Amino acid sequence: MGIESRKLTKISGYENSTKIEGDNFFNDQNNAGVLLLLEPESVYTNGRRNHGQLTQVEQVAFRDIGAKYYEVKRGGELTYHGPGQLVAYPIIDLKRLKLGVHDFVSKLEASVVSTCESYGIKTFVDNRYPGVWATETKKIAATGTHIQRFISSHGIALNCQTDLNMFRSIVPCGLVGKTATSLEAEYSLESKASIPTPSLSECIDGEATISYPNNARNQAESIFDPFFVSRTLIQSISKSFDANCVPLGLISPIMEEYIQSYMKNKNEVNST
Repeated sequence: MGIESRKLTKISGYENSTKIEGDNFFNDQNNAGVLLLLEPESVYTNGRRNHGQLTQVEQVAFRDIGAKYYEVKRGGELTYHGPGQLVAYPIIDLKRLKLGVHDFVSKLEASVVSTCESYGIKTFVDNRYPGVWATETKKIAATGTHIQRFISSHGIALNCQTDLNMFRSIVPCGLVGKTATSLEAEYSLESKASIPTPSLSECIDGEATISYPNNARNQAESIFDPFFVSRTLIQSISKSFDANCVPLGLISPIMEEYIQSYMKNKNEVNST
C-alpha cells in the first residue's frame, strides 16, 4: 500500500484525486493501492443520493462564507470538509486485500477509533449511523465511500481542529439532531492523565516540539494539527488493514510525481 501523507493545505481531495484512480499503478501485484492523506480546502460535498437537491441560493450561501460546493460519487449526504480536518482517501483494490465493502468501511472506522484513543478520547461506531462518534449526538469522523469494480474511492474525514461553526448551516450527513465535534473539542486538558508521547512528535522530520508537562495549552494546539495526527492514523490504518504502509516515493516515484504535479497545477488554478 503506497502512502502519500504530506500536508496539503487548500486542496480539495475530491476534485484532485479523480484522475489518479485510472493510473496503471495497480498493475503491480505487490501494491494494494494508494492512501491519500489530505487537509482539504473549505468545501461542502453532497453524496450521490442528493445530487441536484441544493438550490442555487443555497450554493451561493456556501460561496459567501468562503466555501466551494461539489456533488460527488460517494454515499451519504451533505457534509463539510475544511482546514483542520484530516481526510483519509484510500484508492484500494478490495479484491487484492480480500475485503468486502462492509469490512473495508469497518477497518477505516476502526483506524479512526484507534487514533482517537491515542489522544485519550473514547469513540465508537454506531451501527445505525455511518462514521465514528464521540457521543450519541456528536460525530467526530464522517464516512463516505464509493466502490467501482472493487476499487475504492473517497473514505473517512476526521475532525482534528476543524472550525465546527462551518457545520451549523447544514444538517451534517442528513442526521437531524446530530452535530459535529473534533479531537480538539473533545480533548480536556484537565481530565486527561496522558497525551501522545514525544516519540510521535519525533517522527515528524525530527521536530520534537512537544515537551511535558510545561506549556500544556501550546502542546494541545500542536498535537491536533492534521499533519501530526496523520502519523498516528497511518499506524492505525496499517494495523487495521494488516498492510505495509510506506511512503509512495519509495515504491513508485513516477506515481508520486504524477500526484504532486497534478495537485500543484490545481493549486495554481485555484489561486488565480
